[in-house]
Formats: sequence, C-alpha cells, structure tokens
Amino acid sequence: MKEVKAVIQPHRMDAVLSALHHIGNLPLVVAGEAEGIDTAPGMYEQHRMVKIELMVPDDLVETVVGAIAEAAHTGNPGD
Repeated sequence: MKEVKAVIQPHRMDAVLSALHHIGNLPLVVAGEAEGIDTAPGMYEQHRMVKIELMVPDDLVETVVGAIAEAAHTGNPGD
C-alpha cells in the first residue's frame, strides 16, 4: 500500500472523486481544506485549495495518480 496525496482546486473535487470512483476497489478518501500561497516575488496571495489523501494498493498507484492528475487539470499554473 502507498499513500497518495494531492492538492487540487476546490471546483475540481467532483471530477476527481468521479475519476476515483470509476477505478473502483479504493478505500475512503480523506479531504480537507488547504491554503496555497504564491511564492513568486511580490505575489504572496493565498489560494483556497482542497487536499485529498488515500491509501492505494501498489498495483493501482500509477492509475490513481494519473486519474487525479487528469481530472484535476485546469490548464493553469500549479496543476
């Protein structure tokens, strides 16, 4: 088992959960609020994010990470 963690945009949460649901055979997903802070010079803005965590069988790690990355992708910096 491996622990997979991801920080995503709040509006992508439903898409990520749907993608994980389609994989099947996964345990509970833990989700919580997180704050992202720009570190570019002169841009110290805070952004509301969602952090998800789940335990994944070794043989599904790449599938889960790929599904999260695809479903959470917005095309904006930080994806």
